Amino acid sequence: MADLLTTFNQPPGGAIATYNFFDIQEGTAITAFYPSKVATGPSAYAYIATTNTEVYSETDGYTDADGMNIDIDITFNLPKILKGVMYMNIPVNVKASSGTEDVAITGTIIHYDGSTETTIGAAVTTPDTSTTTSNASKMRIIKWNLTEKHFRAGETLRITLTGVVDGTGSGQGNIGHSPVGTQNAGSGTLFESLGTSRLTLFVPFKLDIGS
Repeated sequence: MADLLTTFNQPPGGAIATYNFFDIQEGTAITAFYPSKVATGPSAYAYIATTNTEVYSETDGYTDADGMNIDIDITFNLPKILKGVMYMNIPVNVKASSGTEDVAITGTIIHYDGSTETTIGAAVTTPDTSTTTSNASKMRIIKWNLTEKHFRAGETLRITLTGVVDGTGSGQGNIGHSPVGTQNAGSGTLFESLGTSRLTLFVPFKLDIGS
């Protein structure tokens, strides 16, 4: 099951891969991936990305952003070339029990060949999400201009996310990452005002459209 979630497969031969969007002018096709936290053992977890929006996430579909440092990995079964602009929609929540609390998320895009990490999308930090009340949420959007990069079979696209929570009081920041979108998104929960806890990655692939 884990392999199906963490790999992106292109049909062999002359078959056409399924993409969500196309930018013919830029020569790219975009696939939407939805990160999730999955169990890999009794007390072990990993962050993966799936194209299936019926998948849930462990730990109620969110992660504490204070001091967060996570890697979301997409490993390709066949060679791929990434090119163009990559976007991420990320649901961010902050709770304050006193004073003002702020949370900011930083994302970096990495090519990982199994031993070496190479940055292909420089670190970008969201604006602060702040609150002086009990609960506030915003959908933040990060944009990266990617360095064109060839991925061999078995190599990994890695999205590294870090978080900082600070302020004058006490509280907690969180990010949502539930592909199904409903975890902690209903009445009275973390992402109620957003209506979703789904984190979405829009990954651009270079199209071979000939001359």
